[in-house]
Amino acid sequence: MATNHVRSTSLPTATHPLIASAVEQLQRLKSSELTSTSSRSKIFQRLDGLRKLYECVDDVLHLPINQHVLSLEKHVKLLEQISDVSLNVLDTCSVVKDAFSQIKGRVQLLESSLRRKRGGESSLSNEVDAYLASNKKLNKVISKYFQRSFEPHREELHNSDRRL
Repeated sequence: MATNHVRSTSLPTATHPLIASAVEQLQRLKSSELTSTSSRSKIFQRLDGLRKLYECVDDVLHLPINQHVLSLEKHVKLLEQISDVSLNVLDTCSVVKDAFSQIKGRVQLLESSLRRKRGGESSLSNEVDAYLASNKKLNKVISKYFQRSFEPHREELHNSDRRL
C-alpha cells in the first residue's frame, strides 16, 4: 500500500504593510512624547502625527479580515473602549483648537498694542507679560487635560491588546 507524503512549506508570517505603518506612526508619536519641548511647531507636529496614526488605524480597521473579527461578539467591549478613546481624542483636539484660538486672539491684541504704541514701553511690557503668562497657563491646562484624558485608558487598551 502506497502512502502519500505531503510536504508543507512553512513561511514566516509577514506583518501587513498597513499594520506596520500604524505601528511606525505610533512609535513616532511615542518618541515625540518623550521630548519635553512644547513649542507651537512641536504641538502641530504631534497633532499631525496623531492624524496620520488615526488614518493608518482606520485603514487597518477596514481590512476585510479585521471587519470579520470585529463583528464577533467577544470584541464588543474592546470596540467600546476604542470608541471612548477616540472621543477623548476628538475632545482633546477641540480643547487644543480653542487654546490656539485664544493664543491667536492674544497675539492680535499684542500686535495691535505694538502698532499703537499707546502708553509707552511700560504698557507694552505689561501686554507682553500678560501674553506670556496666558501662554504658560494654557500650556499647563492642555498638559493636565492630556494626562487626565488618556491615562485611565492607556492600561485598559494595553491589556486588551495583549488578549488579541
